[in-house]
Amino acid sequence: MAFKGITEEQYRATVSSDVGSAPEEPLAKSVWYDPTADRLFIELPSGRIVGVLRSDLREWRDLSADQLAHVRLSAVGDALAHDGHDVQIGVEGLLRDTMMEELPQRALAAIFAARGGRTVSLQKSVAARRNGLRGGRPKKLKTTKAVEVT
Repeated sequence: MAFKGITEEQYRATVSSDVGSAPEEPLAKSVWYDPTADRLFIELPSGRIVGVLRSDLREWRDLSADQLAHVRLSAVGDALAHDGHDVQIGVEGLLRDTMMEELPQRALAAIFAARGGRTVSLQKSVAARRNGLRGGRPKKLKTTKAVEVT
């Protein structure tokens, strides 16, 4: 069966109907390929621009420089797309994979843990209230060291 693709309108309708998976804001504002640098540049909502080496785009290694010039963002800004290629590259995954090579594992773990700790959800709110009714978070017990007497 041949892949027929979907329209941007169909994609937006599907994403908006599944509120849990739609990003709160676009992960990227724009994307372009610079043949002189042989890099794909992604502009983030903060205004920062991240350059990704062409060799890091494993899924699109077979695309020529001319073809990479036609890369675009998905409708919600969460993936890079090319109309002539059936593979999209998720912006979050691409940035994570690229950054993992640049930052020490300890630093990455701290970044993701901090972000997860700031996450607010209905489930976290309900759990916090339930724990509060039980007296809140258990107090840490002070441990005493055993001293050997001779």
